[in-house]
Amino acid sequence: MRPCKRGFTLIELLVVIAIIAILAAILMPVFATARENARKGSCLSNLKQIGMATMMYAQDYDETYPYLYYLAGWPWPYGMMLPPQSGENTYDGSPWVSVLQPYVRNNKVWFCKSTGEDPGDHWKDPFTGKAPTNYSINSMVVMPDYWRCFPKFASISGGPVTMSRVRDPAATFIWEDWGQAYDGGAIHCGGTNFACLDGHAKWQKQGRKDIIARWW
Repeated sequence: MRPCKRGFTLIELLVVIAIIAILAAILMPVFATARENARKGSCLSNLKQIGMATMMYAQDYDETYPYLYYLAGWPWPYGMMLPPQSGENTYDGSPWVSVLQPYVRNNKVWFCKSTGEDPGDHWKDPFTGKAPTNYSINSMVVMPDYWRCFPKFASISGGPVTMSRVRDPAATFIWEDWGQAYDGGAIHCGGTNFACLDGHAKWQKQGRKDIIARWW
């Protein structure tokens, strides 16, 4: 007669479950950090491509950056993120996407996965004709007549900004990552991604001043 095999007792099962729960509690933050680091890298790649597209646009148009304009009756500059005091925390649809799309040719670069937005395959709103993005452009570059003084420019006046007017392209951002917080937010591991006017992109910890200029 074959002897009966001994099974696990209730206490042993509870101990195993407790060990698994402890391991999960230890490993889950590690996995979450690894996932966010991957998203940060993807976002950085997006901004690198958008930054290079902006440079190519400028080179095609006599070294002139895109220029911002106002819509009649609209309190904020068209194509930029709405500031918190507007009562909304969203984007109004950006004309920059339409302008720079020929230099990018990839719809998905306009969206950061950490924001929860999904661009799908339709990069232009079929109802409004606007092209949305959750990256914000620097108004001090594209709207100099609104910001009259800025130390990194050789001179500030009305009209578009040319490449020669920017004294320190490597320290002046043109595109910034946008989250659910004002001033760029810290949606990537406590920091924000930037694309600068010299074409490079980098991550910067929130509160650092290596890259000058605000997003608004």
